[in-house]
Amino acid sequence: AAFGSDFVSGVQSRLTKDIIQFLNATRLQLQKDDTRRTAAIQRLSRLVTAVWPRAQVKLYGSHVTGLSLPSSDLDFVVCLPAVHKNAPAITPGALEGRNAVNESSQKLLARRLKGESWIDP
Repeated sequence: AAFGSDFVSGVQSRLTKDIIQFLNATRLQLQKDDTRRTAAIQRLSRLVTAVWPRAQVKLYGSHVTGLSLPSSDLDFVVCLPAVHKNAPAITPGALEGRNAVNESSQKLLARRLKGESWIDP
């Protein structure tokens, strides 16, 4: 049996109402958490620049695109300044020394982040 237009219209109306309610509830929760998110971004930036003073910390992902949920994590990328050396890297990892990035710096940052109470493992 085919569904009548009244039935389809009723389903669409209920679905639209449910979607709008979900979006409003999500927006309110995200607004309540905005202060915590901003603080996390600032804290991470301070920790990274303590290890790499010229680094930039940039947020990307669902929070930037506006598609985040209250349960969404924060996605970051650490950007280091360009290396201005004409000589090509001869060995793997040779560029690390040019930007003062090496395994010990990465481990130091990881240790500092692990010790922060506001970070979920």
